[in-house]
Amino acid sequence: MGYPGLCPFCGTALRDGGAGFMEHIETADTCRERFEAWLENISGDMEGTWTG
Repeated sequence: MGYPGLCPFCGTALRDGGAGFMEHIETADTCRERFEAWLENISGDMEGTWTG
């Protein structure tokens, strides 16, 4: 998705790529919407066989 210190949807600097990203999408509506759409798009790829 990109550099873990940046939001992959808007490029905003994050304190880290894990919890910092989750905090960011709690307040950035557009990024949250894009993240949710991304999750929905890949959900079928992960059913039953996703191990990573």
